[in-house]
Amino acid sequence: MKIIFLDIDGVLNAESDVLWPDGRSKKNGPRCRTRSGYSYTGISQRRVARLKRIVDATGAKIVLTSSWKTYYLLYLKGDDDDHIGKYLVNALSRKKLKIFDTTANFETTGSIKRGWAIVAYLKDWGRRHPDNPIEGMAILDDEEFDYERVGLTDWLIKTEYYFHDEIEPGLTDDDVEKAIKTIANENLKGKIKSVLEKNENIA
Repeated sequence: MKIIFLDIDGVLNAESDVLWPDGRSKKNGPRCRTRSGYSYTGISQRRVARLKRIVDATGAKIVLTSSWKTYYLLYLKGDDDDHIGKYLVNALSRKKLKIFDTTANFETTGSIKRGWAIVAYLKDWGRRHPDNPIEGMAILDDEEFDYERVGLTDWLIKTEYYFHDEIEPGLTDDDVEKAIKTIANENLKGKIKSVLEKNENIA
């Protein structure tokens, strides 16, 4: 089993991407707005195509770590009033991609424990699927959160939400190559077990 732990904002979009849910670019227009007034940046098909290259090269499954998973789970329950979950599913399906699973929420005041959630997911997968262990993975995220604290930085492909220092924001071609190599890295395969052992406090 191989996994891409996927963030959305700063990976499949960037500050410069302002898209309506139908995918039309509106760079000078307002951002998409939900019924509750929450604005969000749309998903770039150019970056989804890059994600597709990683999946095709590795056979990895997509596990959503992003805050977008809230809307995705509402979509699965048929309670997606703001249609963000549906928009996400459609944006990925245009490149024949689909979400395999999501991590759980591990958030406290002022802190998002995304690394903690990934470790918990890996442990839970190992318990439920002992005959199909995780053999490779990559984390696509524009934030570092607690990845260093739990020992996951070797798998982190850090992207950018904002353009700065001539660095292209969002998932880039270089990131694609790094992710493919990271997922296939035999040395990192052996380190997954040590990360889980190090974090014995995470259930």
